[in-house]
Amino acid sequence: MTDDEVLAAADADADARPFTEEELRKVKRVRPNVRAICRKLRMSQREFAEAFGFPLASLRVWAQGRSLPSRPTQTLLWVIAGHPSVVRRVVKRQTPA
Repeated sequence: MTDDEVLAAADADADARPFTEEELRKVKRVRPNVRAICRKLRMSQREFAEAFGFPLASLRVWAQGRSLPSRPTQTLLWVIAGHPSVVRRVVKRQTPA
């Protein structure tokens, strides 16, 4: 199928239609749950902050829900949740000896 045929088929399928701009505005964004990520990795907030290079105070504020991490930080938290060993290796390479 060509790209145009794929788009036409998707448009014809009521279950596969894309969101309208208004529907997109109503979608609730999900943020990473810092507490759950720490728990999943069996790490204290201090251990997590040190391992991944976050300020401990910021991590605590995020875990308490008093503030949201920036969008790039949220993305990094999602990556850490899914692939902690990969992020640890990258962080280790960036840390001066």
